[in-house]
Amino acid sequence: MRSNSLLFVGALGVLVGCGSSQPNFGSLEANRRSLTVRSDVQLLELTNGMIVALAPDTRTNLVTVDMRYQVGAAQDPAGRSGLAHLAEHLTFQVPGDSAGTPLFDKLNGLALSFNAFTTHDVTHYTATALADRLDALLELEARRLETPCSAVAGPRFVRERDVVLEEEAQRKTTWTDVLGEIDRQVWGADHPYARGVGSREVAAATQAEACAFVDRYYVPTRAILVVSGNFDPAVMQPRIGRRFGPIARVSDAPGPSLPPALRLRGTKSEHYADVERPTALIYLDAPSWGSDDQPLHDAMISAVGSALLDLDRREAWVVDTAIGYVGAGHRRATLVMVEVSDPARLADVTRAVLAAGTGILVDDDDDGDADDDNDPDDQDIVHQLASLRGRLQTSTITAADRPIGRGALLADYLTFTSHRDFALHDMRGNDAITGNRLRAYAAERFRAERVHVATVIPSGRGGTGRAAVALAGPTYDLSPAQLPVDPAAAATPLKLPPIEVPVTIERLRLDNGLRILLYAAPGSPTFEARMVFPAGRVDERRGERGVAALATDLLWHDFDRQYPARTVALVNWALRLGTAIDTSVGEEFTIFGVRGLAMFGDWHLWRLAWLLHQGVYREGDLATARQDLREAGDRETSPSGVAFRERLWGRRHPYALPPPSAEDLAELTRGQLAAWRDARFGVDGATLIVAGGFDPAAMRRHLGELFSPLPRGRAAARAALPDPVPTPGPSWIGTRIPTADQVALYVSFAARSERQRDRAARQVLTAMLEDRLRALREGLGATYGASAGYAAGVGGSTLDVYAALDPVRAPKAAAAALAAIRSLRDDPTGAAAAADFVRARRRLVGEALAASIDPADVADELEWVVRNGGDVSALGRQAEAYARLTLADVAAVARGDLDPARMVVSVDGRAEPAAAVLAELGATDVEWFDE
Repeated sequence: MRSNSLLFVGALGVLVGCGSSQPNFGSLEANRRSLTVRSDVQLLELTNGMIVALAPDTRTNLVTVDMRYQVGAAQDPAGRSGLAHLAEHLTFQVPGDSAGTPLFDKLNGLALSFNAFTTHDVTHYTATALADRLDALLELEARRLETPCSAVAGPRFVRERDVVLEEEAQRKTTWTDVLGEIDRQVWGADHPYARGVGSREVAAATQAEACAFVDRYYVPTRAILVVSGNFDPAVMQPRIGRRFGPIARVSDAPGPSLPPALRLRGTKSEHYADVERPTALIYLDAPSWGSDDQPLHDAMISAVGSALLDLDRREAWVVDTAIGYVGAGHRRATLVMVEVSDPARLADVTRAVLAAGTGILVDDDDDGDADDDNDPDDQDIVHQLASLRGRLQTSTITAADRPIGRGALLADYLTFTSHRDFALHDMRGNDAITGNRLRAYAAERFRAERVHVATVIPSGRGGTGRAAVALAGPTYDLSPAQLPVDPAAAATPLKLPPIEVPVTIERLRLDNGLRILLYAAPGSPTFEARMVFPAGRVDERRGERGVAALATDLLWHDFDRQYPARTVALVNWALRLGTAIDTSVGEEFTIFGVRGLAMFGDWHLWRLAWLLHQGVYREGDLATARQDLREAGDRETSPSGVAFRERLWGRRHPYALPPPSAEDLAELTRGQLAAWRDARFGVDGATLIVAGGFDPAAMRRHLGELFSPLPRGRAAARAALPDPVPTPGPSWIGTRIPTADQVALYVSFAARSERQRDRAARQVLTAMLEDRLRALREGLGATYGASAGYAAGVGGSTLDVYAALDPVRAPKAAAAALAAIRSLRDDPTGAAAAADFVRARRRLVGEALAASIDPADVADELEWVVRNGGDVSALGRQAEAYARLTLADVAAVARGDLDPARMVVSVDGRAEPAAAVLAELGATDVEWFDE
């Protein structure tokens, strides 16, 4: 709905539209600027062939250890698709100490977060912890590499195999099987990418097969270790060499090799599936990850994506479009997806997509030169191209600079590229993009003889699901390992080391009431600004539901007004700088954000000020939004979902109402959007967060010049919402879904605790509950995972538990889940609860002690502060709130929030297993739905 194309290029003098004020540029200057990007990665190769990358970063008190193995689903044996994924799970079960404690449990007590993933090319492990735990993290990765897989106990192997099958079942959609069919057509039946990363074939895999896979491929010559965060590389380098260098695990497997290249020759295939709409999928070749052509290809995808959006708006028969990468790192394809309203229109898709690809950067006179600027049309293309390059450069530098995810990114460069320039390679590629190169590149790829077109036609049966996943026949009970603690510590506050807030926040207030929180990070290449308005969905009146989202999403720059030549030149300059604009609307707050490279931080800030001060709602955008809503239809909220909310909140409570329908949103007018903006987007009471690499004195001047003219305005006081009136419970709901592969268990409580006063106690209780719910996965192997958490709002809060369960084991697993809840409610101060409390409090304190001075991280922290009372002195003090808690504090919350009289349980699935679960739970007066 938004376009940066300047319809007013070259216009002079006359101002038309609502009002006559011009954009306010203050003292901004359109001039060339330089950016310094650091590249401080140290590389070494150990004597056993393992590659190590060290990326120190003193902006955080955390460290992350990433271990990458160059083995993935491409190495799965015939008939055992998914074995690499099973191996990923299995290696978490090798002993992590001399007592035999599995790695998973050691990491659970040591790391703030840890995870793993498997692709066709690689298996990747990552763990983040406070910096003083780096040696312990490295020790666990060394044990993963050196310990024979046979050290894993047999029951643990069976459980992990079942968990992998449940993960596959949970992620399966009605598209899964048909995309597998298409992959075999595109890549070729014998290509390793034609097989899925996961499948039910591993249900028959033995531990001997899985261990043979691990022992063959988890060797130093296939390993890449990346250490990032706050450490001294001079100290760590010899330690890593001494610990990992002697690991001499060898294999007869050949070294990593490239899979066959993709060859597309204008082929077609037709498929039928239980999908909602007819869809065409067009595959084109793409460069490998990090190759010389990737920046140009990324630019092509972005430009074609915009052209496809235009196609969607222009042609009524086009329902939705998308474009992106598929495949893996070594070999990739570009996939264009177009949903249509009528199967007869599938024949038109290829022509339209090829035209979109070959038509990028074409001006009205189409003189064949996308890099000249001889007339206004040419200038428009030049500005579009400059804006595209700017966005790519911003994305590249931001990804490379952020501490979060940096290790995995470096591992990608070391896996898929031969250069060692890392992000600098991509930055040079972005700068080298020209209009003529981009047009020629796209024209070469968007040719009928170089694509594969797959059409997917709805079967008419709706979702049909598939046979239930076959888990191991016998059931088993394994006790999740828990690190030993002293339960007596639950009675006293936790002692903390001195806490030093690592950042300085400057607080300003303009005459119009706007509060500004300013964080300067000298040397940072990135910039963030977020305007937080205290208005959201809860403030909508009857008859205007949905106005908060539309008034935010559709506010855009006034490109239709005519401006003097100097204004045009300055606006065009600003649009070339790669500013990313984001919006979000929640229950209580609306946020407008800009981000980009720090050297243009003042101009990013101007984009935000111009949008908020002189942005407009264009009729064309609103019309497009209405069309999109009509195409999407009004997906009726499920009757079981309505019943669930009504029992939890009370029939008349606002939270029991379904979300606004398409018809509701389509009735909104530009006048209503403007009225919402005028009433809710006043700056008196709002907070502007500014963080990044800039000169504070200059930034203070720009803030005053750009934001002082914004109207003061102050949102009206928020009306109080009624208290929840839950149906006296427990309440039981059953939903028969014949296509369901798993049984979904939902357990919710209408909470009595207060969301601000009891926030820390709530989070500790949640952590304790999730710790006990581990038994569903680690003890029973019945689910990929169970979750618990509070949903807190102005009108009340709920404590929610969810798990997707294997149908066979669902009754026992559901009973275990409710038993875990009941034990915390009935005995919240016993020895078991005390031990759980000590572990949970310690874990949350560790997470709260994590600190980073990266601008995006600081902006996140400041936004959290604004959302939770606005006291900046609370920044970095959450650890103290956890440390002060005792078990008695959490027990009081548990007794009130886990009251069975305020509990609603819903079980969704096929009729027989859903009924079996409810019977096992002793449910009475069950209300059944068929969906």
